[in-house]
Amino acid sequence: MHRPIRVNATVKVTGSDWIVLGDIRFCVPEREHFSIGLQIEHLLTSLAERARLSAETEPLNAEAEPRPEGAVLALPQKPQQLIA
Repeated sequence: MHRPIRVNATVKVTGSDWIVLGDIRFCVPEREHFSIGLQIEHLLTSLAERARLSAETEPLNAEAEPRPEGAVLALPQKPQQLIA
């Protein structure tokens, strides 16, 4: 990391096909960067496959309640992002 993150902060870390939610347990300076410890609380993998399966079942759900705006899953373009 290029900047410190507050201990006990909840963060979301995303990859090309996964999302991790967790809490920062430590953040210590190391040369020009910071090393962090993350306690993982939730892990979602195979997001592209889940989105594909959801799209395939969409006709089956045509009579179901409409999804609220913003409920559509958008996969990140960058290989890794850290959002604190």
